[in-house]
Amino acid sequence: MKKLITIIALTFSIGAWSEEDMISLNEYMDRQVNLDSNNLYYVFARCSAINYNVNALSKNSEKFKDSLAMPSRLGFEKFYVEAGMVLASISGKSIEEDKENLKATVTGMIDEYTTMSNKLYLKTGSYFTETMTEDLALCNGLYEDFD
Repeated sequence: MKKLITIIALTFSIGAWSEEDMISLNEYMDRQVNLDSNNLYYVFARCSAINYNVNALSKNSEKFKDSLAMPSRLGFEKFYVEAGMVLASISGKSIEEDKENLKATVTGMIDEYTTMSNKLYLKTGSYFTETMTEDLALCNGLYEDFD
């Protein structure tokens, strides 16, 4: 997974002056006094969303199909499941009952990352913003902690 960040950074130039609407996950976590279940749900949902976006941007590329698309697809699925389990523990409902809430949360985050990517692409020809690269690095570290 660490190779994933290096490949993104080397392949897609990072726009330092891009317009980003979301703070990075590192900044979000730095702002939290205690990392409770609600914060954990947010982090897992964001990790699911960033991995989804990386997968979407790389899955049709022969060059990146194996090195980016597959690991990011696995990351998306893993964090989606983790977010669902945390949400169920918060709500007291079953994962199935919370399915639509989880889907709406992650989809909204995917949309935000897509908007960030599209804004940057129009300006620089690159899809990966600095925040996206930082978020993916943080998520990769968390993913490795699960194994």
